[in-house]
Amino acid sequence: MLVRPWAQVTLDGRDLGVTPLPPIEVYEGNHTLMLENASLKSRRQRSLTVQPGQELVIKVRMGR
Repeated sequence: MLVRPWAQVTLDGRDLGVTPLPPIEVYEGNHTLMLENASLKSRRQRSLTVQPGQELVIKVRMGR
């Protein structure tokens, strides 16, 4: 996950911490990714569908 400048990350309601984060393994299916940077008052939500064996790289710019 590449996030600039940084974000607090939540996946399916579970707090994963602040970026940068190591690679995260998730089950196939639908997921909701929430990224928040309070100092920039920026919040981004992404819906993801992961296929079996698929590897995703998520890139997000948190600025306005």
